[in-house]
Amino acid sequence: MKTSGRPGWKHILYSLSLSLVIANIFIVAKSHSDTPNQPDKNHTTNALLSAIIEQVTISDKIEGSFEQRKYIHILPQPLLSKGVFQLDKKTGLVWQINTPVSSRIVFDSAGIHQHQKGQAVWEISNDRPGVAMIGELMRAALSYDWPLLENYFFINGSINGSSNSSISDVSETQGGKQQWALTLTPKETTLQKTIKHISLTGEQTLTSLTLFEVNNDRTEITFDML
Repeated sequence: MKTSGRPGWKHILYSLSLSLVIANIFIVAKSHSDTPNQPDKNHTTNALLSAIIEQVTISDKIEGSFEQRKYIHILPQPLLSKGVFQLDKKTGLVWQINTPVSSRIVFDSAGIHQHQKGQAVWEISNDRPGVAMIGELMRAALSYDWPLLENYFFINGSINGSSNSSISDVSETQGGKQQWALTLTPKETTLQKTIKHISLTGEQTLTSLTLFEVNNDRTEITFDML
């Protein structure tokens, strides 16, 4: 047996963390209904989200690179991965991890698929309850689809340091762009079992997404949009 083909311990840990993320997605998807809640009518939140929409770049195709750190509470150091992504509203989201291992995850109309070395190693069909919702939420966060996110989350935040309640008093910074931050808190108990909240930050584009889990793990992703 050739030893050169054996993965190192970092590769094994990374693969394990990816498997745990996939397992959490499957648990949520399996127990979740595809019927979303109706969004709450909150005028101050709507004003905040509208102000963000006015300054972000909206496109049917979004692509860029990402750097992801997965913090697992039983490990002393985060697991770092880097890659690129491409979102097309018609064909779906491709999440390509390049280091430390090559892994391609596709969210499309058929479901969620993971590929390694050109071969499919894992997939969940959209026919399973809740699976379509997972892909929708990923695409919604990257494309600023606030109405869809409001179906599943309470949204609070600030723009240029001003909270929802004082959004009308915000003046533009030099250059006309303002830093913004949103906190998404799950509405339904099924999501609450896995997710504490999600933080989004950005300016003209989304710059970071942090997923805080109930078990005190978290995933931090920073984006560099093309």
